[in-house]
Amino acid sequence: MIYLDYAATTPMSERALTAYTDTATTYYGNPSSLHDAGTSAHTIVELCRKKLAASLGVKEGIYFTSGGTESNQLGITTLALAQKEKGRHIITSRGEHASVHSALSYLVHDHGLK
Repeated sequence: MIYLDYAATTPMSERALTAYTDTATTYYGNPSSLHDAGTSAHTIVELCRKKLAASLGVKEGIYFTSGGTESNQLGITTLALAQKEKGRHIITSRGEHASVHSALSYLVHDHGLK
């Protein structure tokens, strides 16, 4: 078993650390840049996106984010706005992460959801 719930401080496994180090050393360019290093990095990111999508059985919609906050913002707002014709209410609790409350506040103030 691999335990992953360390409250955003999960140590990397040796296998993941090796894969990361090898990849970051070889594909170090900014994937949005037009130079050769950037093109190589872009190629590996897209390959990973396709492999992950295939392993999850999805055709599109794989996004890589910087962490939980960005993921919560993207996921909650995207799903809520895409499904607002089905309802305009989201039920949550005070115990949610601040990024969840921020996303919900954005939806209430900018899009009229409750």
